[in-house]
Amino acid sequence: MSEPVLTARNVSIEYEVDPPVKAVRNVSLTLHRGEILGLAGSPAAARRRSRTG
Repeated sequence: MSEPVLTARNVSIEYEVDPPVKAVRNVSLTLHRGEILGLAGSPAAARRRSRTG
């Protein structure tokens, strides 16, 4: 297999709200040339994140 074009290890995201929200916990992935990665989530959550972060 070819060298990875993207590697992420142990990614965690926690929103600093009351109470804190752990949106992503210890996610790891490797993406090689020719592979496709799709991410899905709530559009409302993305808007809130862009305003506060």
